[in-house]
Amino acid sequence: MNKKLLSVLLVVTLLIPALGVAEGMLLPNPVRDATREEVLDATGVNLPVPETATEVSYLLIEGPGYEPLGQAHFVFQQAEYIVRVQMDNDPNDISGMFHDWDWVTHVEQAPFVGTICLNESGDGVALWRYEKEGYNFSLAMFNVATQEALLDISKLLLPDFGEE
Repeated sequence: MNKKLLSVLLVVTLLIPALGVAEGMLLPNPVRDATREEVLDATGVNLPVPETATEVSYLLIEGPGYEPLGQAHFVFQQAEYIVRVQMDNDPNDISGMFHDWDWVTHVEQAPFVGTICLNESGDGVALWRYEKEGYNFSLAMFNVATQEALLDISKLLLPDFGEE
């Protein structure tokens, strides 16, 4: 066997396992851009945004072992918001807002029960639970969050399940 062929075979032999390991390490990105209709189809919940909202975008987070999470991002009345929904057997914080909250209070907006969390930097989140159908909702607000603003926007965005 000539040295050139031996060298090529050696390189290929070394690359095959390396390529297999690299492929095994790649995981599909669970986040993808979506439309409002795709979020509705995946989660069973319509995520509307206010009519005058700008910079509107939707996405889905899907993966094995959990229900799809739908998200709408938008700017409304000069504030930035992210609303999320996910079906789950248990109440969970699906906001992705990993803060140490300075102020936390429990609220009710029938048929939803929730928690409002705020910090001194002006970030806040309203976490809502619709127990009858097993849905978790979150509404995150950035830089200018107040309890009143989170409650007002929640009233606009939470779905109507035909209950009071």
